[in-house]
Amino acid sequence: MLTIAKVRRRFPRPRIDDVRVAVAEQMEAMRERIRPGESIAITVGSRGIANLATIAHTMVEQLKGWGAAPFIIPAMGSHGGGTAEGQLEVLAQDLKQVREEWQARQQEFQTQQEALQGQWRELGLKVAELKGELAYLDDDAQREVLAMKRAIHYVLDNLKEPVPCPGDLRPGLEAMIELNIKTDAYQEGLGTVGGLIALLDSMGKGMDSFQESVGGLIGEQRMHSEFLPRLQVRLPDSVIAFHNQWDGLRARMHDDARLCAHPTEFLEAARPVIERDLSDEAINNMFNRLGQALTEATKKWRG
Repeated sequence: MLTIAKVRRRFPRPRIDDVRVAVAEQMEAMRERIRPGESIAITVGSRGIANLATIAHTMVEQLKGWGAAPFIIPAMGSHGGGTAEGQLEVLAQDLKQVREEWQARQQEFQTQQEALQGQWRELGLKVAELKGELAYLDDDAQREVLAMKRAIHYVLDNLKEPVPCPGDLRPGLEAMIELNIKTDAYQEGLGTVGGLIALLDSMGKGMDSFQESVGGLIGEQRMHSEFLPRLQVRLPDSVIAFHNQWDGLRARMHDDARLCAHPTEFLEAARPVIERDLSDEAINNMFNRLGQALTEATKKWRG
């Protein structure tokens, strides 16, 4: 009868602290074969080598320093069916992706620049206003007038309920109260939007990390497919239920124009979702159960 034993193999994982120095040292062995003015091709692959750009750059600089004329050619790989035409198509797709990313970054930069210009204008107006008030501070009477104006502005800006006043002032005062209430609601709505965006962004990064972990394990399984069974992650029902809420949230938030015009409606729609479905406890439980599911999936073949 065959004797079967469980073994664990650890592959060596040497680490190079300074890639440039290591490449330069390895190239010293070929220095005597290099002649000034020689054209030397450096073949560069597409994947599987860490710090590939640094290695290629160091080789080019080293050969130039010895007087040679290096140039880089792509090493044929499996991309695009292993043909020149196929690789050109892959390259065209990569260039398209780079162009789209560049356009998105350019648009983002333009938006940020416009926002900064708007802030600069606001600060300029504020400085001009403060300079105008500075003249009041040199005179006692004018200083009292300025203090009175600021006190009135503060009271009016924070007025939320009607107060006794002459009849001819009542319509304007009521309009100001209504504006103050809407402004506070709008600011609270903006704060909720910002919090929700930050929350969803952090969750997206967490899901990206989980996806990378799964991808790494799949790569390990493929590398040792003779010995490791196929990775199968069974998601708990609670995790599936958590992520089934996005369609409902999208349906409640789809009319962004109305929500912007009526921020109280946004608060009424978003607050229960944030407090109940997207609470810190709910999110932590979801990620913990995802991690447990991944651990359980690899328990049989990670020892």
